[in-house]
Amino acid sequence: MRKLIQIIIVGLSSLVLSGCAQYQAQQRQNAMAMAQLTLNATCQEAIENPKLDPTRDQIADNPLKTTVAQMADTRYPTVAQHDAIEHREEYLQSCIQASEQYFSMYAPAALPIYQQTEQDGKARLARLLSGKMTFGQYNTERAHAASSAWTAMQQAEQGRVAQAQQLYLQQQAVTQQAVQNDMNTMRALTSHTATCTRFGNTVNCVGQ
Repeated sequence: MRKLIQIIIVGLSSLVLSGCAQYQAQQRQNAMAMAQLTLNATCQEAIENPKLDPTRDQIADNPLKTTVAQMADTRYPTVAQHDAIEHREEYLQSCIQASEQYFSMYAPAALPIYQQTEQDGKARLARLLSGKMTFGQYNTERAHAASSAWTAMQQAEQGRVAQAQQLYLQQQAVTQQAVQNDMNTMRALTSHTATCTRFGNTVNCVGQ
């Protein structure tokens, strides 16, 4: 009987763990959605910093939404725009840090690509500030870099998720097999056969 109880406990535990995995996945999705809202609000606040106003018309808030006119801009930064360019990363730091935290938690495969893109952006800002490139050249490079980075981040994260799903399916198969094995053992322990013999009015049965 003790062995039977142990098997039942193991089988039920396997089923509970499978249900817990689904519950945890849903909880993670909910947390991810809330984190996305928080990130959007943080970045929007940083982007709206008035200190970035001198270059707001020349540099798109979102590089993926850079206009043709911005890409064709042949002007160089003026002295009045130097502060907004030189300290752009500083003014956007809260957004950058929040983005890194988000990627670290929910899209770790994309994090190195994002960080490299930010690093490349510093060098691009330095060239713009020093007069080595026009706003148009800066915007064109920035837009192309953002598009390439976004594609690479999606591919990296899709690969990570695919591996995680494959691992989950493998673990699920192992769990299901363990449950099946336990159920088979339970049936073996609870099913009995008997061989009976009769001697006159007496019947003797021997269980097997």
